[in-house]
Amino acid sequence: MIGLSAAGCGGYHFALPGGAPEPAASAASAWAEATRSCRDVRTYSATLTVSGHVRGAGVPKLTVFTGATSDGGIYLDGRYNGAAIFKLGGTADRATLVLEQENTTITARADDVLDALVGLKMTPSRWLALLSGCVTTEPASAIARADRSGLELVLALADANVLLDSASKQWRVAGGVFDRMTIQYRAAGAAWPQRWTLASEPGVSPAVKLDVVAADPHVNDPRVSTAGFAVTPPPGAVTITLEELRATGLGAKR
Repeated sequence: MIGLSAAGCGGYHFALPGGAPEPAASAASAWAEATRSCRDVRTYSATLTVSGHVRGAGVPKLTVFTGATSDGGIYLDGRYNGAAIFKLGGTADRATLVLEQENTTITARADDVLDALVGLKMTPSRWLALLSGCVTTEPASAIARADRSGLELVLALADANVLLDSASKQWRVAGGVFDRMTIQYRAAGAAWPQRWTLASEPGVSPAVKLDVVAADPHVNDPRVSTAGFAVTPPPGAVTITLEELRATGLGAKR
C-alpha cells in the first residue's frame, strides 16, 4: 500500500444536539423537504478526493472513482498521484478487492472487505445513502422521534439518527449517526453533497476520519449499473484473507 504518516484525529467530534420534542407532522414535512432529491436515487457515480486518517495513520490525498446502485452494487477505484492503489467492485454479498501494488485479492461480503480495508463496516446501500445525502437507507421509513434545537431537527429513523438544518431557509440533511459512525455534510451543490467528513464514533476502534470532496456527480445515469462494477483480479494475483487484508490495509501498522 501507499506510505502513510502518523496522524491523530485532531479532536474532531460530530455530535447530535439535544432539544425539545417536535410535532410529528412538522418533522415529516421537514424530512420530506430535506430528502426531496436523495430519496429517489437509483444510481450514483462521482470522483472523490479522500484524505484523513485510519488507525492513527494519515491517509494522503487519494482520488477515488466511485459508483453505487440501489440494488446493492458498489465500486471504488483508488489512486494516488495517478498510480492505481486498490479496486473494489461487486455486490453486498460478493465483492472483489484487488490491491494493485501488492497484486493481492480477496472476494467476500462488501461490508467485511471495507471493514478490513479502511476500518468502516459499511454496506453498498449505506454508501449510496451517504453519497446522495440521505444518510438512512430507508428514507421512507417512519420517524420514531423528532427533537428541535433552534434551527436544527434531530430525527430518529429506522437505521440512523439524522440531523436536519434550516439555516439556509430550507431544510437540508446536515449529518447523522449510524452503525457506530458519523457523517457531517459541510457543503452541498445544487442537490448533492460536495464536502463531508465520515468518521468512527468517539471511543470506537479503529479510529477513522475521512474528509471527502465529491466532484462531477452523475445520478440515475442509465449507463451506471451493478453489472459494470465487476472486478477481475489480474493473472497471478494472490488470494488473501480478511485478517491479512486488515494487516495490510489503509492505516495498518507496518
